Amino acid sequence: RDSLRVAAILVGEGSKRELYSRQCLTDCLYGRDSDVLGKLLEDQKEKLGWALVLCLVHKEVVRLVGGGTRKGEVEVQPILRVVKAECDKLGYSWSDYNLATMTSFVSSSTHPTPLTQALLTVSAHLAQTLFPQTEHQACLGLLATALHLLHPWPQQLALLLPGLLPKGGQAPSVGLAVLGRELDWQCNWAELRSVQCSEGLVKLDRLEREKQEMVVEEELELLADCFMLEDVIHSQKLEAEINEGQEEVNKFKAEVSEDNKPVNDTEKSDTADQTLDLTPSLSGTQTLSLAGGEWKSEGVSDNVPLPDTGGEDLPPPPPPSRSFYQRFLSGQPDTTLAVKELQKLMWTLDRTTSPSSNLFPDLTLACRRFVLVTVERGIGSKEDPLGEEMRASKLGLRQKVSRWGYYHGKRVMQEFFIQHS
Repeated sequence: RDSLRVAAILVGEGSKRELYSRQCLTDCLYGRDSDVLGKLLEDQKEKLGWALVLCLVHKEVVRLVGGGTRKGEVEVQPILRVVKAECDKLGYSWSDYNLATMTSFVSSSTHPTPLTQALLTVSAHLAQTLFPQTEHQACLGLLATALHLLHPWPQQLALLLPGLLPKGGQAPSVGLAVLGRELDWQCNWAELRSVQCSEGLVKLDRLEREKQEMVVEEELELLADCFMLEDVIHSQKLEAEINEGQEEVNKFKAEVSEDNKPVNDTEKSDTADQTLDLTPSLSGTQTLSLAGGEWKSEGVSDNVPLPDTGGEDLPPPPPPSRSFYQRFLSGQPDTTLAVKELQKLMWTLDRTTSPSSNLFPDLTLACRRFVLVTVERGIGSKEDPLGEEMRASKLGLRQKVSRWGYYHGKRVMQEFFIQHS
């Protein structure tokens, strides 16, 4: 790397100098060589001045995920505020050119190790938040994207998060750490909720690994709130249904015989009386009603089907929904019915106003992991000795999350949630 730095100086002006400089910059960033990187930036102030903010942010990111601390630091300061102050002190230009050059450089750089590549991309997203021309909500979106990139590496995420948000993921503290000013407590931006969801995943992963860690139910309630996001999980449920349907349509082979012919409307009606189908569809409206002491389903809704409980706890779950194949392909001569249903589901997904699920983890899976944590620790469960569920207080946190996951989450995990609801 130092040889590339020296070569960039000796070769003189021209394309080779820029080539050697950029190659040295890339190698130093991926190789975490801050010493050579500092010399390179000093040598190439005019050509590589745009990279100062990226290098400083990446240095902090690498330090944090490596478990390091800043020398002489008594109180942890948000690293983005520290880098911003240092760049201003060095006279960094927050120009559109520098922003565009930095983003182009990172997007064109690759590394064979996924984590190494992810860390540089994370640093680039974080560096972009420091440019004053980036709008506040977009800054939080960049932060949310950066944290989401580290979801596959929860331990590295856990090490990075305290350095980014030393006072936690509440709106005012996130605003101070990222924007330099507080956000309102009532801020409900999807980007902020994504950041809080990443914070929840860190807590959840720690509880899974450190089974002896003490935790009270109030903490678990706050943790559950991170994942119980109805608008987000609604989109994820529709996406899962579409993916399942497309896969079944692609591998479908018509198998129609006398014993396996399309079911007529009368037979469908008879079957509907025996089975509660809660999978998203546009076939009609669905209601859940309590008749004769049992919940009864009628019709199917284009939304995630939920009974009208007036804001109280959800009722006991009915049997799991049938698969897409069973509902739209079994016994059919072709895929016409299934394709129509897929088109309806995609249309429903397109017209939803839910935030992009790309910023969020799989919330159904997160709820499942949460329930397993409560089971392992033997907490979050309340049994009603009278066998009645007339008041919200009769249900424990485990049952609440399980029922919520059943009604709102993906079909493939319904059987799990039934066991704990």
